[in-house]
Amino acid sequence: YDDLPYYLKSCFVYCCIYPKDYEIERETLAMQWVAHGLIEEGIDVEATAIQ
Repeated sequence: YDDLPYYLKSCFVYCCIYPKDYEIERETLAMQWVAHGLIEEGIDVEATAIQ
C-alpha cells in the first residue's frame, strides 16, 4: 500500500467495502471508481483496475 501512487491508494481502500473473496469484474469496479470520483473517466480505467 505504501508504494502505491496516490490515486491508487483510494481505489485500494474502496475495495474494502466488499467481503473477503468477493469477485467483481474489473470493468464494473473501474466504473464504480469513476462514479465515486476516485479516477478520471478520460484515463484507461481498466488498466488502472489491473494495476
